[in-house]
Amino acid sequence: MAMEIRLGSLDHPEGNHLLREHLLSLARFSPTESRHALDPGSLRLPQITFWSAWKDAQLMGYGAI
Repeated sequence: MAMEIRLGSLDHPEGNHLLREHLLSLARFSPTESRHALDPGSLRLPQITFWSAWKDAQLMGYGAI
């Protein structure tokens, strides 16, 4: 099956876990000026569009504009 791009999915448990781990990793290993990620609250702002990429039932990644 091909990868499926979905609009949203911030409320999915896998999405929350991956985003939380990503933010923790940035905080631990990246200098402040190199952290280019939004927290979940910011990703829900109306001017932000969030997508997630899935293969079958597995979350492969995400992005936002």
